[in-house]
Amino acid sequence: MASPGLVLLKLGGSLLTFKARPLSFNAEATRSVCRALQSLRKPLVIVHGGGSFGHFFAAKHNLSRSLTKASPLGVAEVKTAMMDLHLRLLTSLQDAGLAPFSLPPVSLLENAGMRSSAARLLNRLVDSQMVPVTYGDVLQTRGGFRIVSGDTLMFELARILRPAKALFALDVDGIYEDAGLTRGPLNELPAGAKGFRYLLRGVRSRTSDATGGILFKVREARRIASLGIDAYFVNGLKPERLVKAINDGVLEGTLIKGRTRD
Repeated sequence: MASPGLVLLKLGGSLLTFKARPLSFNAEATRSVCRALQSLRKPLVIVHGGGSFGHFFAAKHNLSRSLTKASPLGVAEVKTAMMDLHLRLLTSLQDAGLAPFSLPPVSLLENAGMRSSAARLLNRLVDSQMVPVTYGDVLQTRGGFRIVSGDTLMFELARILRPAKALFALDVDGIYEDAGLTRGPLNELPAGAKGFRYLLRGVRSRTSDATGGILFKVREARRIASLGIDAYFVNGLKPERLVKAINDGVLEGTLIKGRTRD
């Protein structure tokens, strides 16, 4: 069983980096969100995205979630860039007074699924007051290489850990119905398929990336909600909103409510 009150948090690449500029780290935003997390004193497991680090080289070498026979150099460049960003985040977390424990995805995944020992390892770390931190990355599978996104890791971790809640920290105020972000974020997204198809009309045209962009995040959050876990989308550039959502369930953002099973 997971630690009581466990929070599963995705720090998006758009929050940690400036996605329009290759290999550009948003140090100020990262420091702010790390300080906010330290103030929580809640058990945490963190996943982070690639932003302008991983996605830049993934696009350069045509790597995606689909299986591909990418060049060894291309794979190496993506993995090195992700490790660069990962180390910067670990340093920021430690500077804020947290105790991050790095877990490259290969230590958790086997043949694209979670290792049988992953839940035990993560729970032991959390019980020891560590903060496990993992990230989207390139993995080798039968027939080639593919990207395992941080959003998919969020679902896989939610499935084995059953956290109290799951949060996606973005660089905007939530999920918007319209592609131009002009109507304000939706307060709640329907978990059912009919409502989701309606949403697709607005978000389908928005910017995508090697891991599927905002639409794929919503898909994975719906899978988390299917486990009975509330999934939140919150603006991480306003870290006080993360604190409110985690501590009190007060949301300034978008919620996909966990579905209860009959």
